[in-house]
Amino acid sequence: MEELIEKIEQLKKEISSSDIVEELQKRKEEVMNDSSLVAKIEEYKKYPRESLKKEITSSPSFLAYKEMETEIDLLILQINQEFKKIRKNYDCR
Repeated sequence: MEELIEKIEQLKKEISSSDIVEELQKRKEEVMNDSSLVAKIEEYKKYPRESLKKEITSSPSFLAYKEMETEIDLLILQINQEFKKIRKNYDCR
């Protein structure tokens, strides 16, 4: 069991240091450093309007962040598929 925990920690460390995760964090920082975009997001949380949503989603920094978020989602999907393959081989019933 301890070996499994070590392997999971190793996997988490590998994922955290991967280029795609680092790029996502960089894009998130860009969004958070864009004060006008953050202000629009805060305003949208209080008073949702379609026009404000369009302004937010058309922001270049927001689009870059969402693109990286999609890449992370695809990575998670791949990891889950690999886990399913492993589970088929070692299913305890």
